[in-house]
Amino acid sequence: MRRGAALLSIVGFAGTLALAGPPARAVLPDQVGVFPTWSISGAAGGFGATATFPASAAFAPVTVATDATSVSGPSGVTGFLGASTAFGQSFGSTRSQPYLNIGTAAGQAASTTTLSFAGGQPDGWGFALGDVDADWVLVRAWADAARTSPLTLDQLGFQSVGNYCTNVPKPGSCAAAPYTDQPVWVIAPETFDGVLYQPGTLRGNSLPGAPAATRDTSGAYGWFAPTTDVAVIELLYGARDGFPLFQLWLASPAPKATITGTVTIPSQPEGTPVPENTVIQLNNGDGTPVLNAEDLPVQVPVAGDGSFSLETEQRPDEPYELVVLPPAGFSALPPITVIADSATPAPVTLEIAPVVVIPPAPPAEQPAAAETPELAESGAEPASAGLALALVVLGGALLGLRASRRQARSH
Repeated sequence: MRRGAALLSIVGFAGTLALAGPPARAVLPDQVGVFPTWSISGAAGGFGATATFPASAAFAPVTVATDATSVSGPSGVTGFLGASTAFGQSFGSTRSQPYLNIGTAAGQAASTTTLSFAGGQPDGWGFALGDVDADWVLVRAWADAARTSPLTLDQLGFQSVGNYCTNVPKPGSCAAAPYTDQPVWVIAPETFDGVLYQPGTLRGNSLPGAPAATRDTSGAYGWFAPTTDVAVIELLYGARDGFPLFQLWLASPAPKATITGTVTIPSQPEGTPVPENTVIQLNNGDGTPVLNAEDLPVQVPVAGDGSFSLETEQRPDEPYELVVLPPAGFSALPPITVIADSATPAPVTLEIAPVVVIPPAPPAEQPAAAETPELAESGAEPASAGLALALVVLGGALLGLRASRRQARSH
């Protein structure tokens, strides 16, 4: 990965940058570690950074000082050590976990980056150095801050080299294949491509005399798991050609918590099976889902007898929420809070209930219309017959009035 691929470049930045921490993640079989968040300060030639681990890791903050002209803190979305890498098999995928990109010093001179540890480290912790191809990193460490007790090569705990671009899914930062390049861990003085390397150097393995463009590969990394407490680690970093950067990851084993429980249906007879496709989702205390290495919500199925079990990171200071996601026809009662501050918290019980469907009320009956009587002989409607009778009476009255007037004129 080169500078153009960095998600967050702060070259020449003055001040302090706090990199937002990743969402909490469940500890799955292929994810058994926790990673720090990073804050970066300073400017070119005098950068500083601090790595802060979750409280559950019992890992004191690590401070970093470097004279590199370029330091950045990518989010880990496109550049990461996947679960299938050797590092990932020990700590899980670093996908969406921040790390550092560190460059050379002014004028392309070798830069010196110092990691200072405030206290002892948990057993099994490790660090990885990535994108080591057209460059090299000399690794030295001491057991004391005064640097009077250097660690041996064995105590540095070099583990292996590899290429993280072979992981599935492939990181988005990986350029064109093939992804066969791997660095070399130097354990005795050797000359390669005109450079004399000292023991304790992780060097790029690009072929001597190869064009510079072919030396700039993707995914070459090596990793370490020190076997004793470390007070200081120094990384002397140099370039064979070009303007490279190297990547730095820190990781710690995650104390696990196994959460178990039962889902019941109180309204049904005891022993009624829990419906198929009932799922438990693990949420953070604020209701947001805990995510797995693929950035998906952590969910586990519920067995027919209602039992379920999941593993996650211990959290002494922050609760989890357990939510039931029942199939259609059932509703879930509110989520419950779990304090996972031990390897096996107390079992929990959640409940679901059948959805009661109330059928809609039938429409109200309309009163029957009164029947209209008919005239037996004429078949005329009563209203029409009444009108005819009124006309006859009126006609008779008019005739009588005319007769009266004639009699009056004759007298």
